[in-house]
Order: sequence, then structure tokens, then C-alpha cells
Amino acid sequence: MQAVVDHGGICHDTVTRDTDYLVLGQEGFRGYQAGHRSSKLRKVEEMRSKGLPIEILSETDFIGML
Repeated sequence: MQAVVDHGGICHDTVTRDTDYLVLGQEGFRGYQAGHRSSKLRKVEEMRSKGLPIEILSETDFIGML
């Protein structure tokens, strides 16, 4: 989270309309790929179905973007 702030981003523990990325740890991302959905993932998928451009990334992919 500190790396995001250091690069000018803002981090939150909750998903809102202002969320651009949902970053999942490696274990959580593997679960997502296997079809398991946490409450945050379900909320993001609902928001995406309404047209909000929230991207779901693994922590490794996100760190690569920084």
C-alpha cells in the first residue's frame, strides 16, 4: 500500500465507485481464477456489470504496473 501512496495513488480497504483496481494477493487471485468469490469480488463484479471500469489484478501484476 505504501508503494501506491509513494506513486501518488490512494488506497482503501473498501470498494467504492471511485475504485480503479481491486488487487488480490496471490492466493486470493488463484481462488478468483478458480471461481471463488469473496464479498468484495462479488461487489466489484456487480459494479462492473453496471459499467464501472474496475480492474481485478493479482498483486504481482499490480506491482509490475508501478
